[in-house]
Amino acid sequence: MENGRVNRLLERLLEVDWRDIGGQRRSQVLLLQEFLRRSTWWAVELESEEWPFFDVAWLVDPEIRADEEVIRRFDEDTSSGIGWYERRIGVWALHFEALRDAGIALPDLPHPFEPLFLLFERGSEISVNGAGFIEVDFLGMRRGRARDHLTREQLAPMEPELLDDLDWEYSLAQLAEVFAGLEDGSELTISLHEVKGKRRGVHFTWADGKLSTEIEAGNGSVDEALRSVENERRMVVVGGESSAVKHPGRQRITMIRPASSEEFRAMAEISVSVLRDGFRVSNTSSLYYRAWRQADGADIDLPDLGIFPEPVGSFRWQTE
Repeated sequence: MENGRVNRLLERLLEVDWRDIGGQRRSQVLLLQEFLRRSTWWAVELESEEWPFFDVAWLVDPEIRADEEVIRRFDEDTSSGIGWYERRIGVWALHFEALRDAGIALPDLPHPFEPLFLLFERGSEISVNGAGFIEVDFLGMRRGRARDHLTREQLAPMEPELLDDLDWEYSLAQLAEVFAGLEDGSELTISLHEVKGKRRGVHFTWADGKLSTEIEAGNGSVDEALRSVENERRMVVVGGESSAVKHPGRQRITMIRPASSEEFRAMAEISVSVLRDGFRVSNTSSLYYRAWRQADGADIDLPDLGIFPEPVGSFRWQTE
């Protein structure tokens, strides 16, 4: 029996960084929902009493399994950092690929584990709590019943770039809502995960009826970041004014409030474009946020922003 698919999957799994990078990416929840959908159809087809996590290959043909040496290598090389569910899913998936290598006829259904492969490769782990929730990326969704997921419509793309697009679009929409909702005396920072040197990111200040967006390029060039997103054209859309500030490597855009939802959306587009295109941030898992009140320094929780909160004690924005 050829082991091409088994070996390719083994190498793919061994390349995963099994440390959970965190974040609050809605795309990861969509991948989990897509897994539940696929698992439901496989459970129906195979009349499985178990769901959603089960050994699909064993129900198809319990005599065909991945080689013990393959399983041993997977176990040994992923012994550090991998979770219980991730380990079981990896083994079941290797057995499933053994079925495909053996040429066993399978139901005309999408691959049962592919959404989870992507979820793991994008830096998430899953867990199940006693209340019936499956958690991924610090977000929880109710598992529900299998029949709740019995739909033919695919729920998530299988291309990493499209998943990143979903996360950026979600964060952009949420950021526009934050612009409209926060009051004077509030500040918000969205920055990259960087420890050494000056941080790169965007900083928002609500004061005196104005929303100011300050872009910091760290040791790089603000002008270069702005050029990469055609920012001058975008500023005209929001009626903003661009000005230099006294800190090197920074530029500020100010918008008078109240503004329309379209103007808030345009300002959010500037910020997202600087982060994604200007600073070449591929996905939102590379970002932190911190929001607070100027008066007392109390943090403001923005759980729907789609970005992970800044860890306590990390590098803080240097205001003027």
